Amino acid sequence: KYEKYGWGRFSDPKKPNVKARRFAMMPFPKANEDLFRKTDEEEPIVNKRTIADYCNYSCSFVNSNIKDPAKLALAKKFLKFVHSDDEMQEFTVNTSTLKPLYYAIPEEKMERMSYFGKDIAAARNNPDIDTVYTYSDAPVFVNNFSQFYVVDYSWKCGISDSEYPLYMFSKNKSLTIKTLFDSMIDARNKLWAGIQK
Repeated sequence: KYEKYGWGRFSDPKKPNVKARRFAMMPFPKANEDLFRKTDEEEPIVNKRTIADYCNYSCSFVNSNIKDPAKLALAKKFLKFVHSDDEMQEFTVNTSTLKPLYYAIPEEKMERMSYFGKDIAAARNNPDIDTVYTYSDAPVFVNNFSQFYVVDYSWKCGISDSEYPLYMFSKNKSLTIKTLFDSMIDARNKLWAGIQK
């Protein structure tokens, strides 16, 4: 399923012709620049490419019940190893994704990356690109983090029993974009009413 529908088909370096695919991040559309001016003479405030990142986090856990000092030391050593610059670089080369930590990617390793991976790396290093991270320290977000997972805006819409309702458009020709968005609004309203404030 992942191979057929997942992101791996765009970035997996083991796939044939993956480097020839020109697949990259699509920037957010911009609002009318006039809306961002205080007066007609002022330059628009918003003039950068903007992308959203909702999964740029890295979590690692070590079982707190480990009593053997040797095992605990090994777990710590492993975490240190996988978060070394060299290993994070290899992670990025092979997955076309970035760890949310500071590390450079040498040019020789960039050459091994897919077009998509290079676009992601270039976006992080480009001062003319604003990256929006969907995080907050507000209690409503902290207490309901999983409910704000961006993918759910597409999947949790009640349009069908399918985990991937957008796929249902190919199966049910009577579905419309209005049906999709109306069901998404309904699903989010129900979710918002039930979350912990």
